[in-house]
Amino acid sequence: MSSNAPAGSLSNTDRERTETLARAYKTKGFQAIDNEDWTAAITAFLHFIPYQDKLTTTSSAECAEGFEGLGTAALGESKYSEAEEAFKEVLRVREDNSHGGLELGDRLDVVHPREKMAKVREHQGRLLDARDLRLRGEKDGRMRCAASKCARNTVPYAELSQVANAFSTALLLARYAGCNIRYM
Repeated sequence: MSSNAPAGSLSNTDRERTETLARAYKTKGFQAIDNEDWTAAITAFLHFIPYQDKLTTTSSAECAEGFEGLGTAALGESKYSEAEEAFKEVLRVREDNSHGGLELGDRLDVVHPREKMAKVREHQGRLLDARDLRLRGEKDGRMRCAASKCARNTVPYAELSQVANAFSTALLLARYAGCNIRYM
């Protein structure tokens, strides 16, 4: 793990203990997500984030992983305002400068949380906001398939450019090769 924390802010023993606990809670959180145990995932990520903050600050790509896990679990629990707050933190760190982000992490690291935030917006009835959020992928040429169980992680923007609204996005993506989810 890289550290953005001030030098000497943790002793070696405290740093090792904090890294061990952060790693354990992060692992537990993602395992809980895999098992769709949303409550356990929320609890694990609420423990992970403060430990990771001691190591790297909340404005780090590492901490953004915890916020993404927290947002995913909150979305699974239908806690949309909590999911929105968590995904805002992820996007603040990972989104590029033109969208007010810090551009930390791989350029494709923003694709999944952007799509998850769009799903939150859809649940809130903010369909145009969801569409606009998805269309941010135009600049980097990639978007995430809206089907959560799609075999394809990202879809080239050129194949989605004719999409006019969030509903047609879902219909088009359901027909996209490799996607086995069908929307009604």
